[in-house]
Amino acid sequence: VNFMENSYELVTELLRLSPNKRKYYQQGERAMRLIISAS
Repeated sequence: VNFMENSYELVTELLRLSPNKRKYYQQGERAMRLIISAS
């Protein structure tokens, strides 16, 4: 879960370079939120 905080800037940069991957990023972000809420 700590990974999410550390990688946010990197993900933002990657999305800027390839915006067509936004859908996959949003799926991963939702999964992270579910993991956090379950723990």
